[in-house]
Amino acid sequence: MIDDGEGEKYSLSVKECKYTGKGSRISKRNIIRGRQGVLLVLSVDNRQRPLAMEIVSIGTVDMAPVNPREIFKHAILVSAANIIVIHNHTSGDCTPSLPDVELTERLIKAGEILGIPVADHVIVGDGYFSFREEDMRPKCEEDFLYIAS
Repeated sequence: MIDDGEGEKYSLSVKECKYTGKGSRISKRNIIRGRQGVLLVLSVDNRQRPLAMEIVSIGTVDMAPVNPREIFKHAILVSAANIIVIHNHTSGDCTPSLPDVELTERLIKAGEILGIPVADHVIVGDGYFSFREEDMRPKCEEDFLYIAS
């Protein structure tokens, strides 16, 4: 749990997969039990505090189409230091598909060019899958999380 010093509490735990702050609440159950694919982007500052959570794409039962420019647009607008991409698999199976892996690779390359690293890509369903935790994220020239000292 992170306290922003202004009374707002944030949880960036992948297991909880929720953001509560500034009067908003997004939780794992809100995005995994729908009948449509949903892709969210959590933009964070250099201390890993949430700046914004945006729904980037709402798709069909088996896909949520997305373009990297739409994902990074929100991050640029809020001056994010990093992003965490979160999407659901309506089937409940959190195993990443080939398109999930390819999207992650494209986002990492775009993030390197823009200077906004992808801290993680999380798939939620009956459980969750974190590319970062499973070390499936391609290695970058520099560390993908910037922690203010």
